[in-house]
Amino acid sequence: TSGTYPEYRIHALAHINDGLYGNGHSWISNSAVGSWVELEFPSPVRISRVVWSRDRERKFIDRLATEYRLEVSEGTAPDGSGAWRQVASSADRRPLPQEAMGAGLLFNAPGNFAAAPAPVAPPGNDRPAARDYLLRTWQTADGLPSNTVTSLLQTGDGWLWVGTTNGLARFDGRRFTAFGEDQGLRNLNITCLFEDGEGTLWAGTEGGGLAFRRGGTFHTLPTGASLAGNTVLALAGDAEGVLWIATAEALLHYRDGRLRQVLNGPVTGLAMGENGLWLLHESVLSRWDGGKLVKAPANLDPSCFSSISALAGGKDGALWFGGANGYIGRLAGGAVTTFGDGHTVLTSNTWQLLAVAGGDLWIGTSASGLARLRGHDLLPLTTDDGLPSNCVRALCQDRTGNLWAGTAGGGLVRLRPRRIQALTTHDGLSHNAIMALAEDARGSVWIGTDGGGLNRWRDGKAAPDTPSYVLDNQTVSALALPADGSLWLGTAGGGVFHIDQGEVSHLTTAQGLPGRMVTSLCGDSKGRLWIGTLDGGPACLDGARITRPPAIAALADQPVTGILEDAAGGLWFGTNGQGLARLDAGTGALTRWTRSEGLASGFIRTLHEVPAGTVWAGTNGGLTRWRKGALFNFTGRHGLPNVVVSQILDDGGDNLWLGTSGGVLRISQDSFEAVAAGRHDRLEILALGTEDGLPSLECTGGSQPAGLRTRDGRLCFGTVAGLAVIQPRDFQGPSEFPPVVIESWTSGSATVRLESGGGSSPLEVPPGTARLGFEFTALSPGSPERIRFRYRLAGLEDSWVQVEPGAERTATYTQPAPGSYGLEVMASADNGPWSGVPARIALRVLAPWWRQPWAMAAGVLLAVASVAGLARALTRRRLQRRLREVERQFALERERSRIARDIHDDLGANLTQISLLSALGQEQRHEPEKARAQFAAIAATSGELVQAMDAIVWAVNPSQDTLESLARYLVRFAGDFFEHSQVRLRLDVPAQLPRADLSSEVRHNLFLAAKEALHNALHHSGAREVRLSLSVEGRPPATTAASGSGSGNAHGGPGSLMVEIEDDGCGFTLGQVADQGGNGLGNMRHRLTECGGGCVIDSSPGRGT
Repeated sequence: TSGTYPEYRIHALAHINDGLYGNGHSWISNSAVGSWVELEFPSPVRISRVVWSRDRERKFIDRLATEYRLEVSEGTAPDGSGAWRQVASSADRRPLPQEAMGAGLLFNAPGNFAAAPAPVAPPGNDRPAARDYLLRTWQTADGLPSNTVTSLLQTGDGWLWVGTTNGLARFDGRRFTAFGEDQGLRNLNITCLFEDGEGTLWAGTEGGGLAFRRGGTFHTLPTGASLAGNTVLALAGDAEGVLWIATAEALLHYRDGRLRQVLNGPVTGLAMGENGLWLLHESVLSRWDGGKLVKAPANLDPSCFSSISALAGGKDGALWFGGANGYIGRLAGGAVTTFGDGHTVLTSNTWQLLAVAGGDLWIGTSASGLARLRGHDLLPLTTDDGLPSNCVRALCQDRTGNLWAGTAGGGLVRLRPRRIQALTTHDGLSHNAIMALAEDARGSVWIGTDGGGLNRWRDGKAAPDTPSYVLDNQTVSALALPADGSLWLGTAGGGVFHIDQGEVSHLTTAQGLPGRMVTSLCGDSKGRLWIGTLDGGPACLDGARITRPPAIAALADQPVTGILEDAAGGLWFGTNGQGLARLDAGTGALTRWTRSEGLASGFIRTLHEVPAGTVWAGTNGGLTRWRKGALFNFTGRHGLPNVVVSQILDDGGDNLWLGTSGGVLRISQDSFEAVAAGRHDRLEILALGTEDGLPSLECTGGSQPAGLRTRDGRLCFGTVAGLAVIQPRDFQGPSEFPPVVIESWTSGSATVRLESGGGSSPLEVPPGTARLGFEFTALSPGSPERIRFRYRLAGLEDSWVQVEPGAERTATYTQPAPGSYGLEVMASADNGPWSGVPARIALRVLAPWWRQPWAMAAGVLLAVASVAGLARALTRRRLQRRLREVERQFALERERSRIARDIHDDLGANLTQISLLSALGQEQRHEPEKARAQFAAIAATSGELVQAMDAIVWAVNPSQDTLESLARYLVRFAGDFFEHSQVRLRLDVPAQLPRADLSSEVRHNLFLAAKEALHNALHHSGAREVRLSLSVEGRPPATTAASGSGSGNAHGGPGSLMVEIEDDGCGFTLGQVADQGGNGLGNMRHRLTECGGGCVIDSSPGRGT
């Protein structure tokens, strides 16, 4: 038998005759001989290919090696038969390419090549519940007090309260805060929760009465015997502020601090509905009316209201109730509507009912899981759909539309409405790894997969489109749909296929294709098809001819990953490692960019143009924007959570959507502009992940087109685990801001929990605190991963510190200075605007004692006194320094005066004498003897002049300022002075003198004094012998103080230098010398006194001096 494969001119065999078992479903036996297959066509056909193969269990192709022959009979005989002639045989066999066996372009995944229906999904995975909701479960390992959740409530401040059999917890979507005995609860088995009009939280317990929360602590309602030890089963409040309490023994009424019992008997449920308070009294639905119990209306069947186990008030005032075996009823307008008759979905008792906005009713059962009633359609969710337990004991819907379910033993479950549609093999795809996407004029989306061939998605249904023997290669990496309605397919290793009205043609290297690994197909405005390959670079199909224009010769053998024609007609080529290139439509010039020219990466994964004139390139290192020849890179430095950008789409408005290796990102054009202009440092990003419905975080790329915007505005992103379909309008900003709460603050190692934002009084921070920390959160338990924060410490900083979604919600400051501050925190959901008024707590950092006013005043006084003392000391030092400077200047002037005096006395007198002697010698030039005497006198005077000059030079030389230099010079002078005389000179000088410094003034005065004494001894004493002695007693003389003295020197003693000159001449009396008017002895005394010494003369006639 045969049939035509839908939409293709292909005949596929349904059965064969194996020669042994007849026309059946069995395999051909190993020893088959004479097996035959006969196909009969009603009209002439063209046979272009015969594929002889076997497909075992629709998993892989096993190419047959059997010998065969193909015979054709044109049926010319009257009975339809005719002569058979052979037209082909196994000798003509050409093996199919190896790539057809499933070698994938990127993932090397084994393929399904058969024209087979979609694989059968595991039970439940293709049910509507799994497609409509995303489930997330929290258990004790996540901080939940118990895995049996009995009650749920979101209070007005935004907290989600979770009652369990082991205490109560408060939840913000990330962290549980447990409340138990330490927080005032007397019983930890929580049965129900309720918030009254004043914001007080009430918690009923099993056997522990009723607790309420005030000031962060739970208190038990003092009720006396009516409630003590009783089990509270339900709570409700009416418009008059009355709290109704249902217990296992009675119905109680609480108002204005007074509690009274109004009805005996067990009351298991309460709800506000049509005409007031409804209750379950002894399992019968009744109404409390004016202080009495009213049964069902007389005009209604009483059996509708018996054996009821749950009830709930609807948003429209209707009353819902449920009982055994999934029985559900609705009372509205005096009429009852029942649901669930005859269904087999809910087969257990109804434990919880919750009517939500939009009219849906959620049903929690004792053993049948959870169900949604919409109209008359019942959608079940059980453990087959991911529910951790089929026993649902509590239900709650939060402000953002998420459903919360408490289960027995399974923990807390969140059901988030899926905003991203995922299309996988469970929905009919042949393979989950999506490589290429395209949409035709009829709205069908064509899907190329990595190993699963071609699929088509139309009217909400997906299915494989092309059997394996059409393509030869099942990795479809590129798609193009020209205006003529045909379809071009690029494959990884199999070249290009063209399908046009059921006819399939094939382009390979034999037809001029530069390579077989096709990554991109792009139709241009001239009707040409551009083909990019990894193993041969780009080429152009113009009509029936494949060419490579000379202008792109530089790209030959370059691994091309994407091709794009821009609004100006220019062609862009992305490569795998070689950067980006553009072929100008007007000049034909090829411009290239690599990392050296500013690209974020040389590995280009996708290209997109929006708006006209702006080209975006997704790379392995971020997003690159080209505009008017300039490049700008958006990378992790600007906030991109993942820099491998594989797909770029725009939503037709202000946003770009990026498919990355870490999820899908939405970024507005305004944000791009602000960062590029330097106005902002980071991009404003909405990040979508698996918790939003993405089948995988990893979007596929490296071939084009891997993403698609459909005609109706949906965005399709290919991932490694299926197709993600996003409706952009579903991700508009929320209508309300998530409430922000500052939970605690830490000073040093002490942490303090805050209630109600910390109160009005400022927090006092101890002085010297090294670290100040705060914890904050946003009360959006349904989507905590979508919340971002910013904070600042007013009084310390003006700019905001931003906290990205998923980061720690903390603020830390080190060593805060004393002063008054305010911590301000704001939040934003889904990258929307910031909350209007920030959450704020005031704090005051106390100053240490030494910064207190009294200490600072004392410090000021001390500082003033210290400054005054310091000023006085500095003034004194300046005066002393000035005095020393004056003394130094005086000493310098005195030394200059002395040198001038010596020059005047010695040099001046000698020069004058020489001048006079020269004049006299000139007059006596005719008297040789007299002239000779004058010249001898001139020579002697010149010698004295040289000697005086030598003494002056020695005196002013700083290197001679030592005691040893003085002794050496004095001995040399004395030797020279007495050398030509008849007087014997005796020297008494120590061989080793102590090291001591003598100033120039001291040395010079000592020398002149000694010189005067030696002169007197030689010229006036008539002595035969003169003795010169030097001695040091005690410490060496000071640097600028020395004394020259004879015996009896009053200045002798420790530290004294004594110079003694003694002769054996005639002697003299001091008075006689003074009467003669000589100045020599007076000069000696004056010189020695100036340098701190003294002069003692001991002489008498006939005894020497």
